[in-house]
Amino acid sequence: MRGSLTLCANATHGPRRSHGSSQLRWEREKNDTGSFDAIIADDIVSGPSRITLKKGEYFKAHGGCTWTKS
Repeated sequence: MRGSLTLCANATHGPRRSHGSSQLRWEREKNDTGSFDAIIADDIVSGPSRITLKKGEYFKAHGGCTWTKS
């Protein structure tokens, strides 16, 4: 997938939202190993999206979209 990668290590927990992208992939992970087993949840979406991070989770997003705390 084209676009930038956003990685938030131990991001502040709470809701996040994006205002959209033509195609966006996000992941919530339990650690920063990059392994398949670290993925808690993931999705590929088009347009605006909303997720909630829990304390201690890592977050990755691909697709050139900005995520803001909401």
